[in-house]
Amino acid sequence: MGLKKAVVDDLLADIPNVTIVQSPSSQSLPKPKPKRLKKAQAKETAIQHADSFAMQAFDIKKELVNKTKEAASLLKIVNKAEAKMKTLMDQAKLAKQAQEEADEKAGAAEAVAKVLEVEKKEAEAKTAEAQAELIVALATKEAEIKAADEKAFAEEAADVKEDYKKQVKQDEEDKVSKDAILEKTTSDVPIAEKSID
Repeated sequence: MGLKKAVVDDLLADIPNVTIVQSPSSQSLPKPKPKRLKKAQAKETAIQHADSFAMQAFDIKKELVNKTKEAASLLKIVNKAEAKMKTLMDQAKLAKQAQEEADEKAGAAEAVAKVLEVEKKEAEAKTAEAQAELIVALATKEAEIKAADEKAFAEEAADVKEDYKKQVKQDEEDKVSKDAILEKTTSDVPIAEKSID
């Protein structure tokens, strides 16, 4: 018991600001022998080392628990970041697909617009050609109508002229016939007058 008390006293002596109070019984203890003192010091050193290792192990375990918690927290953050990155990548992929589809539609619309432009130019050319043909046809028809009108007018004029000649001739014949009747009637009058007389 005295040895243990000595070891404890030595351990307490190493701790700063600790005052060791000696009990009256401990004062009467004999001083340990040097050989025993060496063994006690060796034990004390071993105990100190073991205690130091135990404290270090406790501190290391405590630090390991803290590091484990920190690692778990960081792992959660990394997982959240990865999930967010995956979502953003999916959104980027969808946006890229939408852009590609929009580009395809724009390309198709541009191709359709080019085809429609070509068709419009062809229709304009056909319209211009049809208008030219119509103008020529109208001019030809107008010339035909004019020629037909002139011919009909000439024929009508000839008919009128012929009718006029016939009328004049008829009139002349009628006049001659009237004159003849008148002369005959005049020449008969005196006979009638004579007969009346």
